[in-house]
Order: sequence, then C-alpha cells, then structure tokens
Amino acid sequence: MNLKISGFIILSILIGGTVLVSAVNVAIFTGDGVNQGTLGHLGSTLNDWNYHNPDYNINYDLFNSIQDISQLNGYDVLLVPGGYSTIYQNNLNGNVVHEFVSSGHGYVGICAGAFAGSTHDIDGSTFYGVAPRVETKGIGNMNDATYVNIEGNNYYMQHRGGPQFIIQSGLTDKYDYTNGWGPAIVGDTYGNGWSVLFSPHPESIYNNNLFWHPELLGRAINHFGLSNELFDVKFDKDYYMNKYPDVRNAGAIITNHYIEFGKNEGRYANQILEDDKFDRNYYLNANLDVATSGMDPSAHYIKYGKAYGYLPHR
Repeated sequence: MNLKISGFIILSILIGGTVLVSAVNVAIFTGDGVNQGTLGHLGSTLNDWNYHNPDYNINYDLFNSIQDISQLNGYDVLLVPGGYSTIYQNNLNGNVVHEFVSSGHGYVGICAGAFAGSTHDIDGSTFYGVAPRVETKGIGNMNDATYVNIEGNNYYMQHRGGPQFIIQSGLTDKYDYTNGWGPAIVGDTYGNGWSVLFSPHPESIYNNNLFWHPELLGRAINHFGLSNELFDVKFDKDYYMNKYPDVRNAGAIITNHYIEFGKNEGRYANQILEDDKFDRNYYLNANLDVATSGMDPSAHYIKYGKAYGYLPHR
C-alpha cells in the first residue's frame, strides 16, 4: 500500500519557444527501520528542489511496504532514507529491489539506506547489493559534521552514523570526505540500472539549514551525477531515449551514454539543440571564450550562448 503525499503537477519552462518537460517518479520506502523523523526533512528537500527546478520535477510517493514489483510500476527511482538498515528487509523485498534496479531504474540510499544498497558490511550483515562494487563499515560519532569535496567545492554536511565505503578498484564515481574518512558519496551500476549512495545527509535541515543540500539530492535522483554538465545542458532523458533508439535498445544508462559517447558523436541532449542544429565543433572554433572556459559547448550554448546571440552552426 502506498500513501501519496505530493500530487505535484508536472511543470515546464519555456526556453527559446521550446518546452522542456522532464519529471522523475520516486518511490520512497518508509517502512520498518526507517527513521520517521527524517521524512519531513526529506519532503522539504524535494519540495525545494521542485520549486527551484521546475523543468526537472520530482514526484514522490511513500511506501511502508514493498513486496511485489508491480508496486513500482511507473516509478523511476527507489529512495531509501536513514534509519536501521538491518530491519529494512522485513518490508522491502530484496528480489523486488534487484529486479527494479537491474531493469534500468535507480536506487538512492541515504545513511542507513546507503548501507542497504551496498553488498555487505564488514561485521557480516548482507544487504541488497545494488552497488555491487561497494562494501561498508561504520565510522565516526552520531552527530559529526564534516565537509565533502565535490569538484573542488566543499559542502558542509551532517554525518549521523552513515557508512564508510570500501570500494573496489575501478569504481571512480565518488566524492570524498575532507577529513580522511574516504568516499562520502559513491555511484555504481547494477544490471541496466544505477545507484547513488550518500554516507552523510543531504536532506538535513538542522542548524538553520547549514547542512542542507537539495541540489545534491535532486541531481542524484535525476541521475545527473553531482557535476554541473548534464544540469547545465538541460539534458532531456526522454528526448534522448526516443531520438536514439540504438541507445535504448542497447540497454545503456542514458545519462552515462551521453557523457561518455553521445555528445562527442554529435548527438543532441534536448530538442532545443536539435531545432537550432547545434554544431559542437563550429561553436568551439567560432567562440574562443567557450574553448578556453573548459565548459562543455552544448551546456554553454544552453546556459549562456543562445541568450547572448552566439550562432549554433555555420
């Protein structure tokens, strides 16, 4: 049974006469083991993201029990918040989690939810394993606050008993604590799906929102990673999947494909770039400031160049 707590209308923004609409449907597990006190913080965080990012709206429902895959029909992401991970399996069926993620969906775990997404902890507890290259162990005091470095920027975040991640070699999608605890946020793949695990709490609104980071949680749920590029280019996952059926048919993770292959193959991130016949090579060669900025040319055009009157093609 699920309880719908937010009937968000899917909003859109108008850019250059083209409407971008992208929404993510999230199932939030709230059953046995979940710290119910964190749910208000979580709702406030997602509401804030929606207010500031109407073109990437997050619709969410609460589930106190998930025992059948049919309950997750129509959802894109399963979010598991903090609490006591060893109890979660009472009402969150492991086979359902495996099937949901491996079939191309996402898993976002926070604190105990991050423990639950790993394979196991060193004390012997076995978890869902949707981050198959990640093991966990407990670290630190319950209410430590520390910094996480993301692309040169330090984010002050609250750690409340979250895991230390022990990652296999080759897993590079990670951001580290600055105090030597190792990775604070990790991303992995499972089948055709993906997972993002937070050791600290991006949704914490204690101490006058000092630790609050809706932008990190919102980007993770939208599977933008935590970098700016997909966000700045206003990447449209539905457009990309429908425009390029070869990517969809190959079972590739859409956002990963664009970053690793698609943009350099000249594939468009959204309808605006297609309508404007955007040419990456021309744009770079014609605009020295873009070439020297280090910013992706498609993202620059969407964020700045179109408004400045930069030509998208010869």
